[in-house]
Amino acid sequence: MEVVSSAKQEFSVLIGVVGVVILLVGTIMYFIEVDSKTCGDQCYESILHGCWWAIVTITTVGYGDLYPRTLMGRLVGSLVVLFGIVVLAFPMTIIVSKFQDAFTLKKLTANREMTVKLRHMAVSRSRVSVTDNVSDCKWNEEKNGISY
Repeated sequence: MEVVSSAKQEFSVLIGVVGVVILLVGTIMYFIEVDSKTCGDQCYESILHGCWWAIVTITTVGYGDLYPRTLMGRLVGSLVVLFGIVVLAFPMTIIVSKFQDAFTLKKLTANREMTVKLRHMAVSRSRVSVTDNVSDCKWNEEKNGISY
């Protein structure tokens, strides 16, 4: 959960860009398809209908209730489908990048903790060695009757 929450800014930018693209493409499709003679009941009646088509196309749902009938509309539709594929892939790259950052940070923290433990153990052992050597010297002095 912390990974997703750490990517709030990136997701906000992505949502903003997608929102602008939906509005832009919906408006373009409305003006391209509004005068189409072959639309029948399924015409782009307003810019909101164009935005609906853009949302359905970008998310690759494709209900089929609205679709471009002119050559220019189909060309724009093809570009919107390609944009939709990129938009669907982009959040995954953000999440994978944030997971990698979190994993690296966790690993780095674990390494630091292990380094501190090893240093503490090394310092403790060196103190024990010095103390043991002093004890050995005193024992040897007493045993051999040597005094300084």
